[in-house]
Amino acid sequence: MDDSFERSVMTESRRQSILGAALTLFLAKGLTETTMEDIRHRSGASMGSIYHHFENKDILARALYLEGRTSLHEAFFAAIATSDPHQGIMGLVYAYLRWFEQHPDLGQYVMEASDTEHLDVYVKVLRQKIKVMLPEENFPAQFFQ
Repeated sequence: MDDSFERSVMTESRRQSILGAALTLFLAKGLTETTMEDIRHRSGASMGSIYHHFENKDILARALYLEGRTSLHEAFFAAIATSDPHQGIMGLVYAYLRWFEQHPDLGQYVMEASDTEHLDVYVKVLRQKIKVMLPEENFPAQFFQ
């Protein structure tokens, strides 16, 4: 196996471990009460590794939120990849329910994140970007008729 590929896999695995630890702690203690030391302890990562991936706790919280939203949007786009609007709408509903069933903690975090003072502005900016990006290029034409 290529050494750089193996290192890349290990780096992504460490990043996911940090995100997973942060998710658990943010839900249990809240963003404000969770410290980077808590995340280090729970993830088993060194502080250097955590700061290599995430400049600070707010950046980590944003990355976690973005990962959840990206994953949910991918499920949505896969569900509407049909030429039949009725099937697309049904697909969206089932994709939404399936995603939250498969990712209950991440789903809870994504839903609650927009109400936190730390992510409020970031979430508003993301929503505005999504409104600008979403026109017809991402949806089958039938959805706009």
